[in-house]
Amino acid sequence: GDGGNTGFFYAGSRKPVHMQALFAEVISVGRIKIKERGSGADQPIFWDVFNEMRKRKTGGHWGFKCARMCGMPATCTTSDNDTIDYCALSPFTHATGWEYPEKYVDSLATYHANYASNNAKIEKLKKVNMWGLWDAKSGQCVQGTFGGSR
Repeated sequence: GDGGNTGFFYAGSRKPVHMQALFAEVISVGRIKIKERGSGADQPIFWDVFNEMRKRKTGGHWGFKCARMCGMPATCTTSDNDTIDYCALSPFTHATGWEYPEKYVDSLATYHANYASNNAKIEKLKKVNMWGLWDAKSGQCVQGTFGGSR
């Protein structure tokens, strides 16, 4: 990932302190960017911090020293405790911003309705039956409503 909308990733970690440090650094950098520029898109900021971590290979504010993507060799040599494992999830199961996502509704687990804003985002979510899954009154997800048969 190098910024922008890069899809869904899984970061496997039984290292909560390091994972919290990574996201705390992303939030910190984001706050600085907003203060300096008045705005800051979250995904590019995340990847800037992540890629800086990958390059440094020495540890830092982000907790981890190394990164290992999808079983490939790690970016450096250190303990498993200091290595974050991450992998891109299948774009056919975790789709992002497709024009006609309703064609794939039966294979989707998640859908990021990007390249749309406000009500257009809601319309995209409705096309894949992912709108209305939360019951505000009960404070719970609506059961059995996701998938192509809704």
